[in-house]
Amino acid sequence: MATVWDNVVASASKAMTQAGTATQTAATKAKLHADILLIDRDIQTRKEKFGVDLYAHLENITSTQEFYVSDDRLINILRPVLIKAQRE
Repeated sequence: MATVWDNVVASASKAMTQAGTATQTAATKAKLHADILLIDRDIQTRKEKFGVDLYAHLENITSTQEFYVSDDRLINILRPVLIKAQRE
């Protein structure tokens, strides 16, 4: 027959197990959140570096008057974005 003390020990053991599981879940979530933040920051850094490299590459093209008067489809797509970037 179970005594009161046995019930207290069983309840405390169950509560500690639940607390441990909750703590482990919270730690895993925090780790995953930190990993996502690091990856997001890395993606943003790569995008910025790509933009700087692309801008430097296109600088020769955009420095000619032909770039602004051309009717080429690709230039029509790039021109507004590059003009906006030059203003910034």
